[in-house]
Amino acid sequence: MAKTSQQEARTETTTSTVSNQDITESLNAYIGKGVTFTGNITYTGNVRIDGRMKGEIRIGGCLLIAEGAEVTATISAGSIVSLGTMTGDITATEKVELRPPAILNGTLATPVMSMEKGVVLNGMVSMTHNQALESLEHAGQSPRREPAYGQLSMR
Repeated sequence: MAKTSQQEARTETTTSTVSNQDITESLNAYIGKGVTFTGNITYTGNVRIDGRMKGEIRIGGCLLIAEGAEVTATISAGSIVSLGTMTGDITATEKVELRPPAILNGTLATPVMSMEKGVVLNGMVSMTHNQALESLEHAGQSPRREPAYGQLSMR
């Protein structure tokens, strides 16, 4: 039986919720709501930020930036899921998910990115990872080999 668009939307919402629960359950570090932290975070596990952070973040796992959180930093992570505000140079080796009401101001480099309606992105996005290029070539498409520059804002 074919799924209706409402059923598909519910499935996606459920998947997103499970994903957040999985991340939250496997957290190794946490900056709580109302906390302001200035400095560097270097860690191999998963980190969740609900408060404010300014500095540098280098983690091997997943960085979860919660709704209402504000992060101004140079960020390097395995994957990033954001519902908050990020400003700076951001790199993810696996993927980036921007969910409303996320705001990203700065540069982003990642092989895979998903952005939902309601997200604001001001800056440059570079998706030139070799795996992303290889998947396009495998599909018979000719990938653009230089990064695109410009500004994208979705409201």
